[in-house]
Amino acid sequence: MTAEAEAPLLVEDDGHLRILRLNRPEAKNALNGALITGISRELRAAAEDDSVRAVVITGNGTAFCAGLDLAAAADVSTAPASEGTGRSEGSGYAAADNMAMLARVTCTKPIIAAVNGAAVGIGVSLATAADIRIASPAARFHPGYARVGTSPDGGGTWTVTQAVGYQRALRFFLESRMVNAGEALAIGLVSEVVDSPEELMDRAVAYGQRLCSLPPIAVRQTKQLVGRSVAVADLAQHLDDEVHAALAALSSADGRRAIEAYLTGQPATYTGT
Repeated sequence: MTAEAEAPLLVEDDGHLRILRLNRPEAKNALNGALITGISRELRAAAEDDSVRAVVITGNGTAFCAGLDLAAAADVSTAPASEGTGRSEGSGYAAADNMAMLARVTCTKPIIAAVNGAAVGIGVSLATAADIRIASPAARFHPGYARVGTSPDGGGTWTVTQAVGYQRALRFFLESRMVNAGEALAIGLVSEVVDSPEELMDRAVAYGQRLCSLPPIAVRQTKQLVGRSVAVADLAQHLDDEVHAALAALSSADGRRAIEAYLTGQPATYTGT
């Protein structure tokens, strides 16, 4: 296996279209420090490269992104944070939260998520940080957070709510159940579902190329103006609050009980502490 094939994130250009492939298929593309840092780096690079006019992000293997790699939690906590994209910049965990800022604000090129399989937890946040989501019929979405005793991260409270509305977002996060591709389309979590898994990348690339054929200035301005129209008053503060809330919940007694219950399959009794 080549060093490139072993890289956690693969990058290729197809004309003016940049394609990012999460490349940890053995871990269902769960985010560790190296992958978080790679995604953050490449989103900044795409933002700064005038030859890039649109971006497609997808996952290699059967999953889009299975969330945060809990087995590599120490790795994530020590990875470099992304630069200049929010206020919680002391850890790789904060960098994960900043991917939403990078995708929606820093990178003024449209980003398409080609959701090829399961998106769980922060994988949902990564998918919804993209401007446009095209899904395989094999795609499915699970928030994951409530079952491990914490609140959403990765910008999901902003991007998911923006996509589906307040009530549906709240139900999605609190019910903590799997949403298939058909339901995701019905509620607005994705904008399109292709007929078969084999068609996904062809469709995503074709759509990306269509965007690349438009006047670049007009595309960038349109993304900026539409994004500004639905942004929270202080996005950096919102993302900062989100990551601190998630960390506080994880470190609580109930958070520890929830994780133990998730790992053992045994029910837990929660005390609110």
